[in-house]
Amino acid sequence: MKNKVFGLIALAVSSFGLIMNASAVKIIGTGDGADGRIDYEGSNITLETIDAEKKEYKLVLAGAAQEDLIILDGETVTVDLAGNTWTNNNAKASAFDVQAGATLIITDSKTGGKITYSESSEKNTVGDKNSYAPLIANAGTVTIQGGIIEVNKGESGVYATGILNKDKAKLTVKDGHIETKVINAWGITNEGEAFIEGGTFVQGKDFSIIDNAKTLHISGGKFTVTPGDTHNSLITNADEATPVLEISGGDFSDTNIKKLFHKSTKVEENTDIVLTGGTYPIALKEEIEKYMDKENYEINEDGMIITDADYTKLNAAVALAEEKIKEKEKYTAESIKALEEALKVAKEVAKDLKTDKQSDIDTLEKNLTNAISGLKLIEEENDEDDNVVVAPDDPTLPENPATGVSLPLISMMVLGVTGVGIYLGTKSKNKFYSL
Repeated sequence: MKNKVFGLIALAVSSFGLIMNASAVKIIGTGDGADGRIDYEGSNITLETIDAEKKEYKLVLAGAAQEDLIILDGETVTVDLAGNTWTNNNAKASAFDVQAGATLIITDSKTGGKITYSESSEKNTVGDKNSYAPLIANAGTVTIQGGIIEVNKGESGVYATGILNKDKAKLTVKDGHIETKVINAWGITNEGEAFIEGGTFVQGKDFSIIDNAKTLHISGGKFTVTPGDTHNSLITNADEATPVLEISGGDFSDTNIKKLFHKSTKVEENTDIVLTGGTYPIALKEEIEKYMDKENYEINEDGMIITDADYTKLNAAVALAEEKIKEKEKYTAESIKALEEALKVAKEVAKDLKTDKQSDIDTLEKNLTNAISGLKLIEEENDEDDNVVVAPDDPTLPENPATGVSLPLISMMVLGVTGVGIYLGTKSKNKFYSL
């Protein structure tokens, strides 16, 4: 059972971390070693206990690792690839097996960190279906924040997938890179709920980059296909129970994308796909409009799904600025001038802009709000001038040793905190005065 990790519960390491290839490390888990312990030898992994009570751990790769990690219910494990490659150890097992109630977070503090199949990976035969074990099998919660997930297995009649998000599991992709390199391979197979918020997705060969059988939300990320290869569609939406696919953002503008969606013959209705955002090849306008709410959205010349921009914050700022200008005599001429100029620009903006120009509207609102905040009362300016005071001679004030004249009040205001000393030089000698 060497080189296999079964759970990180009750880790026998200190919170300061430990380089695992320094010596054998005993890990309490579900293995069949003595007392359920597994000998972990020869691995390029730093193991750190973040919070033993909460079962939070961190693994950092110091080199290539060939391991199978099973994360148990209640555990939270962060894996930092640190520019290295993690492959599965058992020929028919996943590199990461996230059980129900467990959490896995993938990061890459450097660049080029990768999760992929080992050369020794073999297909599994379940019933009459042949497939490779997914690189990440998720029955709990998985978040991808960095690294590369490369699907380099898959062949005619034998499927492979980078991440299998099982029923009732949650997958979130915030960053990183997911790519298929061979035929009959998916980047993500979703049977639970998946959220794509960022990252890059590259579909190679014939299969879709995402196979969605449940609920998929896409609000960001960049999607491309490998030029010159034969492709079916970018996303497959197929299941007897109509799956849900909602796209509110993301970049799908790669002109190599010839078809966005493939629907199985079991799913005849279009209500499972809803497009309210994203940028697409204008050549696919007909397919986009098929799933888009045309009453509330339209496609601009750049292939972006747009709707009316939001002027709410800008209108509120304009109303407040106009109220301030009614009392312009209270403010300095310079600050009022800045407000009037910002207000003029804000009121001249077109009133029929779409969401692709929302950032322009937001900038106008920000500039106008800053001008309002920068208004300066005239009396405040006078008060600042009045603060410069030179006091007459006062016998109660300490004398300047050189002149015998009382220290000016302004000096005491600047330096006068009880217990703070003032060091004054004279021609004859030096004195230290404590205020």
